[in-house]
Amino acid sequence: MSIGRARRGGPGSREQPSGVWVADVAKGEQEVDGGCACSESGVGEGGVWVMREVGCDHVGRSAGIASEHRTEGLAARRDREGSRGILKRPIGCGDVQGLGGCTVGSFGDGGCFTIPVGGVEGARKVRAKGNQAQSRRGLGCRGDHQGEKESEDPGRHGRGVYARGDPGLNPCMTIVVQKFGGSSVADLARIGRVADRVAATQREGHQVCVVVSAMGKTTDQLLGQARELSPKPIRRELDMLLSVGERITMALLAIALHERGLDAISFTGSQSGILTNDRHFDARIIEVRPFRIEDELARGRVVIVAGYQGMSYRREITTLGRGGSDTTAVALAAALGADRCEIYSDVDGVYSADPRVVADARHIPAMGYEVLQEMAEAGARVLHAEAVEFARRERIAIYARRTDDPAGGRETVIRRDGPGESSGVRAVVGDHAVAWIRGDGVSLGEISAAAERAQIPFRDLVMVDGRCDALVPLGRVPDWALARAVLLASGVHTLEEPVATVSLVGSGLDAPKVLTEAVGIAEAVGAPVRRAVVTPLRVTVTVPAGDADALTRCFHDVFVRAVPLETTRDG
Repeated sequence: MSIGRARRGGPGSREQPSGVWVADVAKGEQEVDGGCACSESGVGEGGVWVMREVGCDHVGRSAGIASEHRTEGLAARRDREGSRGILKRPIGCGDVQGLGGCTVGSFGDGGCFTIPVGGVEGARKVRAKGNQAQSRRGLGCRGDHQGEKESEDPGRHGRGVYARGDPGLNPCMTIVVQKFGGSSVADLARIGRVADRVAATQREGHQVCVVVSAMGKTTDQLLGQARELSPKPIRRELDMLLSVGERITMALLAIALHERGLDAISFTGSQSGILTNDRHFDARIIEVRPFRIEDELARGRVVIVAGYQGMSYRREITTLGRGGSDTTAVALAAALGADRCEIYSDVDGVYSADPRVVADARHIPAMGYEVLQEMAEAGARVLHAEAVEFARRERIAIYARRTDDPAGGRETVIRRDGPGESSGVRAVVGDHAVAWIRGDGVSLGEISAAAERAQIPFRDLVMVDGRCDALVPLGRVPDWALARAVLLASGVHTLEEPVATVSLVGSGLDAPKVLTEAVGIAEAVGAPVRRAVVTPLRVTVTVPAGDADALTRCFHDVFVRAVPLETTRDG
């Protein structure tokens, strides 16, 4: 994923050899040092970024807070990753410290991130390790606004971290992304409770971006209606249909927030700048350009985004498949440089097994990205694996919580720099909806092409001397009937469905004794192991579908419950 940037200027703006932008303004032309955007600025004719200084005694100082418009194709601004990674926006809000004078939430010379505070002499600096270090909006701005702090995430550039719009808006507000699943917004009463929680978060001093799923079983109902008309609905039209569910939720939540006195605005996935590939019904995000969201957050509004959907580079509406709203939330958190991403559902975090299968499953208070991603890939209905991958890559902390719990309730925190993972099994994951394919004389190119045509995600694919062996998670296949026909035509001669997998997830699991013990337990409960895969983070056995729950409970009893709590904690 990459973060989009506004295109440079219209016909009336240009960059000089020295790297200084010249913009047409109402009274002739002026040179703007470093591409600064002064307090009264906007888009002029032809997409020219017009900057008018008010009460300025020289270039580099202006009254009021710098502002910027970042909608693609409109703003004429300097690339943040230009020479030396410098972006200067002088303002007249206190004395700006730093070479050349940075402004609210922007880089100055030498990679210094400076946040001036109105009414406070001096400014708070976040010194970056390198010119492209990550800087978050208002990082550490609570309490004392002076002093210095090292950037937490070296090696990444700042984005969306500046003050705009309302001069009274506190530039030190952090961005929080909150995602609410279908059960959290299943009816109007629950939407009202979600609105109360969002309002409370904003009152705490945060800028809030909310991602919502469709209400309750709306997606299933829409899908059922389509299949009443056709057993194989056209995928493009399915995306047009299913995207409606989240749009209903986002509009209702915006109405509820307005009723509570909050200024809120709702955006579809395409309006939010979520760009995907051109696959329908199971698209992947390839880029996020959250310019409109940043604009509205800076104006003090709560932004509500329809999850699960985006727009392809061909300008087609697409949906992201199961768990797509999780992916939307984490991708937006990364693009906005959010402080954290909060995922709300009917479960208060991540457990060592599915509580519906294992009654005494343990709540896991903290874990790393790797183990959670393995759980998701193995079939756990926690977070979507792609969402966890976004979080890992962009170092976004995820807080998994229950919607109805009060603030400070139980949660699971997923982050890279949390306590280290202890060796051993952390969780047991069962997946009942799996197909097992095998084929002889099949080339890797043939099977890959077949998977691409039918949009089939393989799990644990093995190719040895023309022999193919792989698992297919049926819950992630848009049209299994089509996929099955394509696989059989490509040379797959054996296809068993459904089978089940039961996985041990943790760390240090490639020791031979783990597999030996797992196979022994399976034999003891009468669940024949048909296939096994071992990695350092996971041991997966394939068994008949009817044996999965019993084996999950036995695995949990031996590998998780029998181990004292103090040895299974992080750290």
